[in-house]
Parts: sequence; structure tokens; C-alpha cells
Amino acid sequence: SMTKTYVTQESVIRIGETDARGHLTLPALAERLQELAWQHSVECEVDVPRLFQRGVSWVLSRLRIDIFQPPIFGDVVRG
Repeated sequence: SMTKTYVTQESVIRIGETDARGHLTLPALAERLQELAWQHSVECEVDVPRLFQRGVSWVLSRLRIDIFQPPIFGDVVRG
């Protein structure tokens, strides 16, 4: 049953996630978004293992990310 429609997580931008200017890299951002999406799917009981048990799945075919101000090393972000 879907009782929660969102997941939030607060964390600090780590040095290994940044480029030479200290900005969060796109691969690091994508990894963070993927992790949040996974946690959300588990909480909503629509994660891949559960769906496979029912013989169904889903695929993300397109993603758009607009970055107006990239987080930098040490920033606390919430997603």
C-alpha cells in the first residue's frame, strides 16, 4: 500500500563527488537521484524485486535535470 509519496534525505556533498572547482558532478548527482528513487520505490512497494515477482517492471526512458546553482563541496543538500 502506498502511504508515503516522497522520500527526503539530507547529506553533505563529499569531495569525491566534486570536480576541480568543487562543484557536484553530474554522475554524482545522478547516483544520488537514483538512490533516492530506489528508496522511494521500496517504501511504495514498487521496487524491482517486488515487481519481478509479479512479472512486471518499468523503465525510465528519459530524464531532464535543470541545474541553476550546482552544490559545492561541504554543502548540505536535501533530496
